[in-house]
Amino acid sequence: MRILPALRMFLKPGTTFWVVVPLILLWSSCFAQIRPVEKPVILLETENPRLACYDVTSYLLDLDIDPAKHSVTGSCTMYFMLLSPIDSIDLFLDNRLGIKSITDTVKTKLSFSRLGDRIRIVLPGYIHPGQTNWSITLQYGGIPKISANPPWDGGFVWSTDGAGNPFCGVTCQLEGARLWWPNKNVWSDKPDSIAFIVSVPRGLMAISNGKLRKSWQSIDGRLAFNWIISYPILPYNLTVYIGKYDHFNEYLHHAGDSLILDYYVLPPHASKAKEHFKQAGSILEVFEKYFGPYPFRLCGYKLVEAPYQGMEHQTAIAYGNRYVNGYNGFNFAPFQFDYDYVILHETAHEWWGNSVSARKAQDIWIQESFATYSESLFVEALLGHDSAERYIMQDVPNLMKNSFPLCDTIRGTAYTSDLYDKGSAIWNTFRNMISNDSLWFCFLRQIQQDNRYGSISTGELIRYVNSHFPSDYDWFFDQYVFSPYIPVLLLKKEADFPGRISFKWDACATGFRLPIVLKSGSTTLALKPSADWQSIETELTLAEMYQLLIRRYLVKVKVQGV
Repeated sequence: MRILPALRMFLKPGTTFWVVVPLILLWSSCFAQIRPVEKPVILLETENPRLACYDVTSYLLDLDIDPAKHSVTGSCTMYFMLLSPIDSIDLFLDNRLGIKSITDTVKTKLSFSRLGDRIRIVLPGYIHPGQTNWSITLQYGGIPKISANPPWDGGFVWSTDGAGNPFCGVTCQLEGARLWWPNKNVWSDKPDSIAFIVSVPRGLMAISNGKLRKSWQSIDGRLAFNWIISYPILPYNLTVYIGKYDHFNEYLHHAGDSLILDYYVLPPHASKAKEHFKQAGSILEVFEKYFGPYPFRLCGYKLVEAPYQGMEHQTAIAYGNRYVNGYNGFNFAPFQFDYDYVILHETAHEWWGNSVSARKAQDIWIQESFATYSESLFVEALLGHDSAERYIMQDVPNLMKNSFPLCDTIRGTAYTSDLYDKGSAIWNTFRNMISNDSLWFCFLRQIQQDNRYGSISTGELIRYVNSHFPSDYDWFFDQYVFSPYIPVLLLKKEADFPGRISFKWDACATGFRLPIVLKSGSTTLALKPSADWQSIETELTLAEMYQLLIRRYLVKVKVQGV
C-alpha cells in the first residue's frame, strides 16, 4: 500500500487535504502528494509476554460471508506451540465481532475474557512448551468494520458492480487482520501457512491468496472456495475478494520454469484487462533480474480487480486503477512512462514486504522504501539510470514533511508518505555514496536470499548493511532514518576568488560524513564536507552544482551570498 499521488478530482467530496506543492507542480513532479491534515497513524508493537510465549504455525479459517447482510460468521483455528510456561495467551479480534466459544484441540471449552480488541484465553494445564499440533478454535461472527477510505483505512468494502452484483473486498494493513478474523496480530510471527475456506452466495466467486485447492456447492446452495497459502504470510496480507468474476491466465517462462499469472476481473472489463495486464510479465521479469526469483512460485501471481485502488496482498494483488497507466491515468513521472503505477508498486511488494517483511509495524519503512525504490529500478531497466534518478529525486526535498523519523522504536513510527518517497531517495543516496553498482545489486539479491519468507528489523538491516559493505554506516542511518531531518549543505561563492566555492554541512546528526561526488561532462568534483567551511576550485557554477546535488543525494542545498 502506498499514500498515492492524486488530484482533487479523484478525492471524495468533503475530503480534507493539503497540497505540499502548488497545483501547477503536480503535472511536473513525479511524487506529488495529497495528505490528510489529521494526525498520522502511529505504528508501534509493544512487548507482551502473552504474545511472546507462543509461536503460531498455521491458521485454518472457515467463514461464511454474506454481502447482503455485511456479515462474517464462522471459525478460526490457530495451530501453535508454547515457547515458555504461561497460564494464558492473548489473541486479538475487533470488538464489533462476537465470540460464541473457544475450544482446544480435544474440544475442551476454554475460559476467556475480552478487553477491547484483546482476547485473553486461559490455557488448560496439559499444554506444555515444546508440544506441537496444539490448536485453539474460535467460533465468532458479526458485522465487521466498514472502511471509510480503502485501502488506507482498514475494513470491508461492500460495493456492487455495474450490473448490481455484489463486489466486495477487505484491507487492513495498518489496523491488522484483527478487524475481521482472530489472530495474534503481530508482524514478527508469520504463520507458515493458512488454509481459508470461504462461502459466498451462488453466482459469486471468492478469491483469496495462494492456490485454489477446490470449490463446491454446499447443501444450502452457497458456493465454497478452499484457498491454500503454503508460504509464510503476514496476517494483514490475508484477504478476500467477492464478485462475479471472469478468470483468465498466462504463463511467464524462464530458464525452463513457468510461473502462472492469474487474473480475475469483472466481465465488462475482460477484454481491456487482457491487453492491459500484459505489462505484469515485464515487471516481474525486471524484478526477478534485480531481486531473484519470484518468491511464491507454488501459489502463482494474481491480479484481482477490487473495489478500491490497490493493495499488495500476497499472491493476490488488489487492482483498482481503472485499466489505465500511471495513477488513475495521471502520469506523475517527469517523462513518458506507459506503465500502470499500481501494478508496478504492488508487485514490488511481493519481494519487499511479503517475502522479506518488516519485523514489527514500526519497521514498515523498510518494505515501503524498498518497494518504492524498486519502481525506479524498473524505470532504469527500460530507460536508463538517469531517468531512474529523475523518477526518484525530482522535487522530493520539497515534497517531504520531515516531521517524523522513518523509524521510531520508542514512540512509534508515523505512517506518512515519507516512508515511501524519502525512503526511496535514501537508497538512491546510499547507492551513489558507495559508488559500486556491482556491490549494490549483489546486496539487493543477497538480502532477499538470506531473509526470504522472514522478517527483518531496522537494527538488523543496519547490521546487515554494515557487514555487506566495507564500512560502518550507522552515522548514515542515524541521520536519514532515526532523525526526521534532511542534512543541509551550505554553498557559497567566494567573491574575491572566481571559481572558488566554499561548502559545509549544517544541522546534521553527530558524525554525519556523507561524501559528495559530482560529475558533469569531463568534470568530476569530489567533496568531503564537514561541519567546518572548506573551499574548492571548480569550473562548475553554483547552479550546476545545485542541480547535480539534488539529483544524486537527498540533501537540502542552501546557497549563500547570491
